[in-house]
Formats: sequence, structure tokens, C-alpha cells
Amino acid sequence: TEEVKKQTVSRNRDAPEGGLDAVMQAIVCKEKIGWRPDASHLLVLTTDAKTHTALDARFAGIVQPNDGQCYLDSNNLYNKSAVLDYPSLGLIMDKMTENNINLVFAVTSYVVPLYKEYSQLIPGSTVGLLSDDSGNVIQLIEEAYAKIRS
Repeated sequence: TEEVKKQTVSRNRDAPEGGLDAVMQAIVCKEKIGWRPDASHLLVLTTDAKTHTALDARFAGIVQPNDGQCYLDSNNLYNKSAVLDYPSLGLIMDKMTENNINLVFAVTSYVVPLYKEYSQLIPGSTVGLLSDDSGNVIQLIEEAYAKIRS
């Protein structure tokens, strides 16, 4: 709980969010995040919005594909958002598999259909309906963990 309170909240300037950038960095920055090497890992993305995916950055003139590497600076901020495109779902899936990570999309009703489509393409991911006040996020995590364990 204390670590969560220390985190910086950021946002994009347009409607879709950079959630998959954050997911990628959480997956591949193992040392900075503190993932234990031989454990199963559960990563939770909570959002009420669509997310950018590969090729979206071309509208900003960014054409270099995401390479799936860690780019967190000394302040734990992602420092390649103006250089690399957003990650593809395939790259996210590959890195999740490589690093033994399961992903929970805890999302509001507006975007559930989109994230269900993503989840069908990303093995090891689940989608849960997040209440408007996010009060059920722990329940969604517990349900996802139960699915993983079964």
C-alpha cells in the first residue's frame, strides 16, 4: 500500500492511453520492478479508456517499432515515448510468456468489449469489470489469481 501511494500518476494528451507502454515496462524492467525470477507474476492494468497499440505513434511521426526493452530512467519514468512506437499485442504476449506474467485488465464497462478482444489474443490475460469507484479491484485480482491457480 505504501509503495502504491509513492507512485506518480501520469496521463496522455489524447483519449487513448499509453497503458500498453506501462505494461511493457512493468514486464521487462524486472530488476527495477523487483520481480522474483522463479515466481509467477500478476500484473494489473486498471483503466476506463482505450489504449494505444502498435502503429498509433506514426501520427506523431514516430516510426521506430517498440523493441520490448526496459527504458525506465533513474526516476523510474519511461524515457522512450517520443522515440519508440507503442508495443503490439504480439510483443506484449511474447514478453509475458518469456517472463511468466499473467495480466489482468480491470476496466470499466465502456471498454470491456475492447479489452475482451485483447484478452482473446493474449494468453494469460483476463478481463474484469471495474466498478466506477474501483472498489472491487481487490475482488478482480483475487478472481484472476484463482483462475491462474486452477
